[in-house]
Amino acid sequence: MDLIATIHYDAIVVAEAAGPLERFASLGCDVLLLGGKRNNKSLQAAVDGLAAVLQGARRVMLSGVGHTAADNSGKPEFVAAELRSFFGD
Repeated sequence: MDLIATIHYDAIVVAEAAGPLERFASLGCDVLLLGGKRNNKSLQAAVDGLAAVLQGARRVMLSGVGHTAADNSGKPEFVAAELRSFFGD
């Protein structure tokens, strides 16, 4: 499946999430912070910041991949495995 058609939704979500990370501290749900160890520094900083604010969040950093791990040219199976684990199959 070609995921590029959904990329504009990614940009919308990023724009809507701009602002102080502290506003996410009141989330009352389980949170998975999923990133790649090859992410650029700004994405790594965002995951670090959210991990500090969301003390109970589950944080997973995937080795050998970056932000595009979920697309067809990345390692979507890595992302899928973590999502299955988090959501309980």
